[in-house]
Amino acid sequence: MTDMDIFPDSLFDFISRHAGEDAASLRLRFGHGEKDGFSIDFAIDQIEARRRASGRLSSLLSHGRFLFPALICAEQASSSAVAAFHATLVGKVDSVLDLTCGLGSDAMAIAANASELLAIERDEWYCRVLGHNLKECGFDNVTVCNDDCHSWLAANDRHFDIIFADPHRRDAANGRTYSFSDCTPDIAAMAPSLTSRCGRLIIKASPMLDISLAASEVAGCEEVYAVAERGECKELLIVAREGGEFRKVASVNITRDGVHEYSISADKLGRNETIAIASVEDMNAGFLYEPNAAAMKLQCGDAFSKDFPGIRRVGSNTSLYAAVEEYPSFPGRILRIEGIADRKELKKMKGKRFNVVSRNHPLKASELAANLKVRPSENDFIYATSVGPGKGKPVIVRATLLKSN
Repeated sequence: MTDMDIFPDSLFDFISRHAGEDAASLRLRFGHGEKDGFSIDFAIDQIEARRRASGRLSSLLSHGRFLFPALICAEQASSSAVAAFHATLVGKVDSVLDLTCGLGSDAMAIAANASELLAIERDEWYCRVLGHNLKECGFDNVTVCNDDCHSWLAANDRHFDIIFADPHRRDAANGRTYSFSDCTPDIAAMAPSLTSRCGRLIIKASPMLDISLAASEVAGCEEVYAVAERGECKELLIVAREGGEFRKVASVNITRDGVHEYSISADKLGRNETIAIASVEDMNAGFLYEPNAAAMKLQCGDAFSKDFPGIRRVGSNTSLYAAVEEYPSFPGRILRIEGIADRKELKKMKGKRFNVVSRNHPLKASELAANLKVRPSENDFIYATSVGPGKGKPVIVRATLLKSN
């Protein structure tokens, strides 16, 4: 059977004609089974997958005949922006082995800079859909192999510039898994043999893992990247090579205006003893700093103190920082402090536009926003936090966003 038999023009006509329509309504309208040589369920899944992936998989969805082998891929696959970062980390190389290809978002981004990419995928249906997508997207340098990665590695002794692995992080009941040993395959256990067969091994891992522990479990780990997108830490990316030593940790924040990276030496990871501001009076002027989600994962207040002299933690138990000086390269939000809002000023602020953030304060952000009846703003912020050593003193800080890295 050819791809033309599996994916007839009538399938794409249906998808195009009903693009943007509600999937549940379409199922009630068209039922199940086959129509004009294609599966109705599969066609409606494509419409729903495109809706869910809109904005995330833009580079893939720019191809009108791109298909998803399963609906879950729309949410689990690396976004186009994250896959593009993976590709820049790989760089221009001759040979890449993707051990767990899946949808192929990473494989296609990496293959754009590689002479050759071999994609291993154990699910036959995924392989068929991937073969179709590679043709539609214009990749002639990718070979798809329907095999289990353990079997393929046992039967082949090739050496690659890069081996890339994104282990499956779901159990038999489709629940999320985090540790390497609970994922399929267990890449940490395979790392010693893999690094002997490549220049670099790159592993995509759960953002829930402790960075130090993850680095210690992967033989030859040299670098770990905490990667965030849209305000959420999405993954840890581990780079290893045979005989490598852990030396670098970086936060990578992917925003609409680019990729912002902040690097520290591995020995600074988790050292977060930055001195807290002494009193509320120190918060009446200057600048407020909130690390982005990736930088927050590093817990590296000591590194902040070294790289941004004069910066101080707002409170002993708060991941907010302040300084008289402005540091435009700080990895996160940079805001100008307009002052501490007292009761009189809070009354004046009622009903106006502010984004509300709560960090270590008795009131949640939603509660404070409801009390003040404020509406979202583009650049004006209210930070509810606690200032000073120990438990600190609860305060409301008014600030204006200058930049976000």
